[in-house]
Amino acid sequence: MLATKVKVREMVVGVLEAMNAEFPENQAIGLSDATVLVGPGGSLDSLGLVDLVMRLQEVILEEYGVPVAIAGDAVLHSSGSPFRTIEALTEYLSQLLDHDQPS
Repeated sequence: MLATKVKVREMVVGVLEAMNAEFPENQAIGLSDATVLVGPGGSLDSLGLVDLVMRLQEVILEEYGVPVAIAGDAVLHSSGSPFRTIEALTEYLSQLLDHDQPS
């Protein structure tokens, strides 16, 4: 099964909605493609990023049956972080999943 961007975005938003359910309403993470997740103006602190990564890895394993590490040192310290926005994260995960899918 190919990881379409629409399906991956739904997965990312679903994880963020679950996280939002645990936050006070005034601290909810926006769900638009342009929502800044990490970095200047970001919605997540370092613990929030770890939580997001762990939840996404769990959902990916459940949905695709593929264990993936989505946050290695190279990714976290690159200038164009895939965790910057929801759109960037969706693109990154789509590419990662398409690459890791068995033929």
